[in-house]
Amino acid sequence: MSKKDIRCKTIGHRKRALTRYYMILQRLNNTDRNKNKCYKNITFDLDKEEFINWFMANDFERCSVDRIDNSKGYSIDNIQLISIEENIRKDKVKAKNGYCVCYKCKLQKPLIEMCKDSSRKNGRTTLCVECERERGREKYKRLYKKGKGCNGDI
Repeated sequence: MSKKDIRCKTIGHRKRALTRYYMILQRLNNTDRNKNKCYKNITFDLDKEEFINWFMANDFERCSVDRIDNSKGYSIDNIQLISIEENIRKDKVKAKNGYCVCYKCKLQKPLIEMCKDSSRKNGRTTLCVECERERGREKYKRLYKKGKGCNGDI
């Protein structure tokens, strides 16, 4: 592990709750980073002690703080603790009646037009073929057009 894990692992511990509290604040205060852009207009309407008490009472192993309604901010009536695995899959697109909505372009397309991925349950990713190709082109431009190719001589 490259980073030192400073999180408290004791279930229901105050330090563990404080760590989660500060992790949420970090996301909300660093919205200029690519991975935090989705938190740009999200509010934090929780008192520190209120959050800590709520978290300690509901804490369980491998839990994740999740907003019930992602269009609303963090408030005591809009947060829940769910497993990390459930949180990762929560907003992913699921196929219904042979159709899927692409995660990037948000268009509904037949499942056959989604990229293959043998590690997923339905054998397809959440990106359509066109969006995946565009993503590949962007990655190529970013890596190879700047001279960062395999040999560094491009």
